[in-house]
Amino acid sequence: MNLHIEHRKDVLIITDLDTKAFRVVSNNGFNRIKYQFFPNNPINLKLNEQLSITETDIPYVFKIIYENMELFTNPLELSLIGDVIELAVYGDIDKAIMILVEYSEASVSKTIQKDLILYLLGSYSRRLRFDNEYIEIDGCFRVFYDCYKNHQEVIRDIKRVTFNELGYPEIEGNWHNFCLVRNTQDNFKPTWFKIGDKYYVLTSKTCEVLSKVLFILEAEKHKNDSTFWRQVNHLFSGASGAHSVIRTIHNHINYLKSSEG
Repeated sequence: MNLHIEHRKDVLIITDLDTKAFRVVSNNGFNRIKYQFFPNNPINLKLNEQLSITETDIPYVFKIIYENMELFTNPLELSLIGDVIELAVYGDIDKAIMILVEYSEASVSKTIQKDLILYLLGSYSRRLRFDNEYIEIDGCFRVFYDCYKNHQEVIRDIKRVTFNELGYPEIEGNWHNFCLVRNTQDNFKPTWFKIGDKYYVLTSKTCEVLSKVLFILEAEKHKNDSTFWRQVNHLFSGASGAHSVIRTIHNHINYLKSSEG
C-alpha cells in the first residue's frame, strides 16, 4: 500500500496513491506510527527481553507481555499506548519502557494485590479492610493500590472510636492526605509463586504497598520515625493530640491482639 500522509492540527488525511481513496483519522501517536510504519501489518514491538507490545485484532486494544504475563489494554487508553509506541519507534526506548512498565505494574496491582496481600498478611486480617481502590488499616489509615494517583495514603482524624463484633475499630472522623515513603530496591525483580491453584507475581509496586501496610500495622515499632509522626502531630495540632492518636492506635493493636488470644 502506497500512502501519502497529510498532517493537520487535529487529524491526519491518509491517501492511497494507487486507488486515490482517502480517510481522515485523529492525529495521535498511534495513527502517526500505524500509517507511516505499519500500514499493512499489526504493530509489534519488543522493547526488551521481558517487555513487548502487540496490536490485536480488536480495534485499539494491545497485548502487553510483561515478565511473562499477558495484559490487554483498554481502548480508552489509546493515547497513552500511542505515546509509548511513538517513543519506541523514534528511539527513546528507555522512556517507553519506563512508562509501559509503570502501566503494567499498576494494571497487575489492581487485579491481584488484594488476594496476595491478604495471603501474606493473613495474621493481621482482622485489622484490614479491602476496597477496590485501597486497603484500610485499623479504621484510620488507607493505602491506595494505585501508586500513580495524586493521593497514595490518607489518615483519619479520630473523633470517636468503637469496636464492632469482630473487633474492628469503627471510627468517626475526616480523612486527610499524608505521605508514607517506603521504596523498594531499584534492582527488584518480579517474583512468581503459587497460592492454591493460582499463580501470583510480586512486583515492586506490590512490595511498596505491602511495606506501607506493614509499617502502619506495626506502628508501635516505629516511634522514632520522625517523618511519619510529624505528620500525625501536625494533623492533631500539638503533642497532646498526637499522643492521643498514638495511644488510640496502640489500643487498637492491643485490643485486637487480646481478642485473638
